[in-house]
Amino acid sequence: MDQLALACPVCGSSDVVDLPVPNPTRSMISDGKLMPRPLQRRSCKACGYGFHATPPDAADLRDIYDASYTIGLRDGQAEHERALAYGSQISGILRDVLGPDFSISSLVEFGSGSGSLLGFLAREWNCDVVTGVEPSARLVEHSRRQAAPGTRIEECFAEAFDPRETAYDLCLSVNVVEHAASPSGYLRACRNAVSRDGIVVVICPDGERATSELLFYDHISSFTVCSMELAAREAGLSLVANAALSGILSGFRAYVLRPGATRGDCPSAARAGLAEARSRFIGDWRRIEAAVLKVFEGRAYAIFGTGEFADLLAAYSPAVIDRARCFVVDAPLDGSRGEKPVVATKAFLFGAPIPLLAAVNERSWPGLKQRFASTGTAIFHPYELAQKRTAS
Repeated sequence: MDQLALACPVCGSSDVVDLPVPNPTRSMISDGKLMPRPLQRRSCKACGYGFHATPPDAADLRDIYDASYTIGLRDGQAEHERALAYGSQISGILRDVLGPDFSISSLVEFGSGSGSLLGFLAREWNCDVVTGVEPSARLVEHSRRQAAPGTRIEECFAEAFDPRETAYDLCLSVNVVEHAASPSGYLRACRNAVSRDGIVVVICPDGERATSELLFYDHISSFTVCSMELAAREAGLSLVANAALSGILSGFRAYVLRPGATRGDCPSAARAGLAEARSRFIGDWRRIEAAVLKVFEGRAYAIFGTGEFADLLAAYSPAVIDRARCFVVDAPLDGSRGEKPVVATKAFLFGAPIPLLAAVNERSWPGLKQRFASTGTAIFHPYELAQKRTAS
């Protein structure tokens, strides 16, 4: 294979490793839909950038983010709570960087989704000019219906956005840059949207740790601070601050960028340990199905949770879902998920409960485990079962 094709697209290092493939025939995009192709990722040991061995092309991205892409509409209440959390932490970060009396009069958000965050910040900051940019037609239709008068919603990808001679004070991007075919091209679009003294705020999964964000096919990039700084420099931006988010947004990192590139290099092989952690993480996901089925061989079990983690199990460990008796959630919105019934937690515990498999992320697992310990219900986390199988 051409040595150039093996190099890191961000820093150019050839010190790159292939990561395990979690399922040989399928993968998943971030709204839960299955992709009929395996997930084949690489990790750079120099800058820590994570990327596809063969990235999706422009036609793939158009198909992924068509009108059926509705991640912002799955749970309206949860979307509202996330918008409040993001808005609060973004304001706090800008106060730290710009001072307590910072002012944003013009705002554009790339990947504005349902419009919840855009609307919240426009009101919070009393913005005069507000624009949302979103490629999914269904999300555009939804956000236009609920947007405040004067808010402009454009249906296009960020790279095709025309600011119409408006130089915005702030370009905001939340969980979008990791989906872009070209990180530097996307960041250049952010740069072109703001004034010479403007600010770009980019939020994305924190690639400094190995987490489930590695499992989404449409996450083309996994960013460390180093790789984000290098991609931003290529786009004519300098990194002036970064901060890990907290609370329900733990696992995400915010980057504050300004026009004007600065020099700086990442140390050689600085992220070798991260590449090893990513390899272990995805390798354990590959073993989840066998580990769960061994523990529950001949026994009934239910799955607690119907969200993102359950989607990931369905994609990469389908037999785990197929063999479960039902799903359990605190307040069911639907009576079924696929062909499986969805049961309220109280009703589940009132009967003769069977063991539970926790389909929740690592942030929620300790609290959930403690909660069910008091009920006498056995509960297991599939990732922990896979880790134990690896250790044995």
